[in-house]
Amino acid sequence: MQLLTFQPILKHALWGGRRLHTVLGKGLPAGDDFAESWEVADLPNDITVVSRCSLTGRTLRELMQSHPRELLGSQADRDRFPLLIKFLDAQRRLSVQVHPSKAMAASRPEVTTGKAETWVIIDAVPGSQVYAGLKPGVDRATLLEAIKAHKTEQCLHSYEVQPGDCVSLLPGTVHALGEGILLAEIQEPNNVTYRLCDWGRVDAQGKPRELHLDLALAATNFGFGPVDKVVPQQVAGENGHEILVESEHFHVHRHQGSAEWTLPDDDRMHVLICVQGHTEVQIPGDQCPLRMGETLVVPARRREAMIVGTGDAIVLDAFLGG
Repeated sequence: MQLLTFQPILKHALWGGRRLHTVLGKGLPAGDDFAESWEVADLPNDITVVSRCSLTGRTLRELMQSHPRELLGSQADRDRFPLLIKFLDAQRRLSVQVHPSKAMAASRPEVTTGKAETWVIIDAVPGSQVYAGLKPGVDRATLLEAIKAHKTEQCLHSYEVQPGDCVSLLPGTVHALGEGILLAEIQEPNNVTYRLCDWGRVDAQGKPRELHLDLALAATNFGFGPVDKVVPQQVAGENGHEILVESEHFHVHRHQGSAEWTLPDDDRMHVLICVQGHTEVQIPGDQCPLRMGETLVVPARRREAMIVGTGDAIVLDAFLGG
């Protein structure tokens, strides 16, 4: 199977902006509320379409049905493509929210899997913050009281972020993305979000967005506490290769600089996300440039893949463990 790129699905939200175009180079029509670019998606109402090679025009859903072994290799037993890849542009802060774990699937039909997610910051204005987890000692009663008193922020662990920072969130973690941040997001293929509060905002008609207080509290794991930035682990003997996340949900590695590196012939699918500079991905019989703001799926059934970058290139490699 050849290298795969997909036509992004653009999402609007009141907190969006224009940096998907001005920083990541995506062609956008008029408007200043472009919040998300879904790069690789296989959800019931949001499925990306192949934009290169002989498979152009086929949906990711169709590939999962017709070529599961070629696409996922040893992990082809999945019902859907196992990762959801996005870019987010937060000009305003997002709602305080929580994602359910797979354990809620027994009682909630919209929950098909958990939603672990990892953020890698691409751009951030000075002072930009993330809210990641609850402060020590915050329990259900404390959080509920704060929400009702419009003091939710007092319960949230927060800190400033800058380009290159990584935050990894497990399902059940209360969180919010602050204003001024552009990021890449790797997550499980589930877009279920329960809102705890929306900072008192209203829409153009003066109505607040819907909250899901009971469901959000039920989904919250009050044992997690604060979530700090990921401390990257340097891979010994491989200059510029860092491990950001290695969990049961997915792995995320980061490669920086111009040194050539390879994806082994490991019978696993890899998703490459370029967050700075540009690079080229080569497999026998195919090659594809990968520029900042672009995403490429390297299928499992292929020979060893080589990645050749420029000096300032930064590429994320997302894949499943096991």
